[in-house]
Parts: sequence; structure tokens; C-alpha cells
Amino acid sequence: MMPTPRAILFDLDDTILKFGDRHQLGIAVAQEYSAFLGHLKATEVGDAVEAFTQDFWASEENLRLWRYKMFEARVFIVENTFQILYDKAPALTSEVARQFGKRLHELRDGDVACYPGALATLDEFRRRGVLLALVTNG
Repeated sequence: MMPTPRAILFDLDDTILKFGDRHQLGIAVAQEYSAFLGHLKATEVGDAVEAFTQDFWASEENLRLWRYKMFEARVFIVENTFQILYDKAPALTSEVARQFGKRLHELRDGDVACYPGALATLDEFRRRGVLLALVTNG
């Protein structure tokens, strides 16, 4: 059996805290905005927003510049996605993109929870006298 460590650092995001499924939330918001989608399906819009999001956050430069401005980043992502989709759905204007991005941000930030067992694990380590620290890059 391994000895109990003296201290542990835990990453907060996606280790202790989980967020709602970004892709599914995008589809859900697209369903709310179905009147603006023209012939596009909500899944197509959600897929497009997710694809742009993945490409956007894959950039180290974007991570550096936008990671502390999540609301603005989400709106920026949706605006740029809607520009790509505009020929298929001209009602996807910049104003609709801003509203869509705001709604996506509200849902994403409102869907934060602890992973099952995360708090019990922290409590048990604390009970054993382990020094704990939570860290995050977000």
C-alpha cells in the first residue's frame, strides 16, 4: 500500500468541476433559434459552432488572448460561425449571433457541477491531514 501523500494539487476544471456538454448545449440553443435557421437543422448549426470552437481553442494565441474573456470568446465564435453559414441562412445576422452567444454562455456557465465523488475525495484527503490546493488555468 502506498503511503498517504503530504500534499496534493488538484486541477479544478474538468477534474473537480465538470461543465455541460458544449456541443449538446450548442444544438439546444440552435433549437431555440430555429426561426433563424432557414433550411439548416439545429444539429448542423450546433456541429458548425462546435467545429469552429475546437479550431479556435486549438490556437495557443487564442488561448492566451481570450481565455479570461469567455463571454466575448463565445460570441466571437458564434459570429464567425454564422458568417460561414450566412449563405444558407441569411437570418443568422451578427445581432442573432450575439444573442445566440449570450444564451450559449448562460447555459454553459449555468451547467457547472462537481464530478460525482469529487467533494467526498477532497474531504477524505483533508480528514487524513493531506494539504490540498486547487489550481486552474481557466
